[in-house]
Amino acid sequence: MQVLKYYFLILQAGLCLFACNPDEPETEPGTLNPADTITVADLDNFSDYLQFFDATKKPGKSPAAPAGSTLKISIKDTLYLVGGLEMPIKFLHRDTTKNVAGAYIQVVSMVGGGSLATYFYDVPEITEVAQSDTVSVVSVGIDWDGLKGFLGVPPAGLDKPLTFDITVTPYDETGQPLDETVIPVVLDDQRDSRELGSGSCPLVLPEGEHWKWDWSSTQIGSRTTKRSDPNTIIGGQYINGCCVDGFSNYSATCKPPYVRLFFNSYYHAAYESIIFKADGTYSRITREEYANPEPGKTNFCGSGPGEIEEKTFIQITKGNWAMERNVSTPQSLRDYRKDFEKVDYLRLTPTSVTPLGGFIKTRGGFIWQNPCPSPSSFDAKGALGLVTPAGGGPDGGDNQLDFKYFIRSKLAGSNEDEWFAFL
Repeated sequence: MQVLKYYFLILQAGLCLFACNPDEPETEPGTLNPADTITVADLDNFSDYLQFFDATKKPGKSPAAPAGSTLKISIKDTLYLVGGLEMPIKFLHRDTTKNVAGAYIQVVSMVGGGSLATYFYDVPEITEVAQSDTVSVVSVGIDWDGLKGFLGVPPAGLDKPLTFDITVTPYDETGQPLDETVIPVVLDDQRDSRELGSGSCPLVLPEGEHWKWDWSSTQIGSRTTKRSDPNTIIGGQYINGCCVDGFSNYSATCKPPYVRLFFNSYYHAAYESIIFKADGTYSRITREEYANPEPGKTNFCGSGPGEIEEKTFIQITKGNWAMERNVSTPQSLRDYRKDFEKVDYLRLTPTSVTPLGGFIKTRGGFIWQNPCPSPSSFDAKGALGLVTPAGGGPDGGDNQLDFKYFIRSKLAGSNEDEWFAFL
C-alpha cells in the first residue's frame, strides 16, 4: 500500500507537469500500474496532516461556488509547502462588497473521474489582515514529519516531491462561496542550499529585480504565535479623558468619571526590499506606516474617535552579505525539525543605517527554503525563506523561531503582477 501511495503521488506530479508545461511531451503510457488508484481513505490521510492557524473540520463536500468572480488569488498554479510552516493564500477583492472572510479547503484527486476527502476545512481569514479593505489571507501548512511517518520509505529511485490537489473556495461574511479553484500542492524539503550564493545559484538578481518581503511567522514550540505580511495592520486603543461642563480635558487635573474614547492608532510594516550585489554588499529599504494617538488634541466631550497623527518611516540599510556553509543549528531549531542539524546560514552585516530606529529587522538567518531550481521540476523557484532563532543569530536563544519569506520581484512591476485570476 505504501508503494501504491507513492505511485499516486508521482502520477499526480506527471499530470501537473503536463498541465503546467504544455510544450513537454506526455508521459509514456504503461509506466504506471493502472491498478494503482488513490482511495478516499488515502485522501483523508493526506488531509489529516494539513495544518492551519485556525480551522474547523466539516463533513462532506465543500460548498459549490459560482464561476466568473473578479477575485484574484496569490497562487499562480502551485502551492509549495515546506514542512512545519504555514504558507499564505491571499485573495484580492477590489470590489469591497465581495470581502473574503475565509476559505473552504478540501483535499481532492484529479486522477480518473476524481474523488475527494470525506471532509473539508473551514479556514477563517487571519485576523491581523482582516482590517484591509481589499486583501484577505488564510494559511495552510503540512505536518511533514507526520506525513513521512505515514507514507514510510518510498520505493527506490522515486525522488520526486510529494504532491496532491486541494480545492480552495473563498467565502464572504455569511459563508457564501464566491469562487473556486483547484491548486496542486507540492511538498518538498528545499533546505538544500549548497549552491545558493554561488555562480550557479546567485542571490544577485538581474538589474531591476529584488527580493521583496512577503510573509513572516513566529513559532514557539509547535505553536504559531504571530504572523504578518505587508497587508497586516495592528493597533487601535481606548484612552480615558474628561468632559467637565462642556470642556474637554486631558491633563493631570482630569478625574473620574472618565470619558473613554477609541483611537484608530495603528502600526503597518508596509514594505521591505533587499538587493544583493556581486561584490558581497547589499542594500535594503523598509517602509513603516503608523498613527499615534493625540489625546491632547481630542474633544472628549464628543463621541470620538480620537485624533491621531499619521507618519511614514523609510529606512535605508547598506552592508555586507556572506553565505556560511553547514552551520550547526541551536537546539530550538533541532527541536523544530529533527533533521535541521547543519544548515547554511545567510549572514547580513549592516555597515550603515539611515535613519536609525524602526522595527523591521533582517540580519539574515538559516536557509529553510532555497529559491533556486534543483533537479526537481517542482521546486519553488524565486522564493527565499530564512529562519532565525530568538537572539537574532546562529547561536539561538530560547525556543522562539522567526521565519521570514521573500519573493523574487521586479522593482518596476505593478502589484497586479502578483495576483492571478481564478481558473
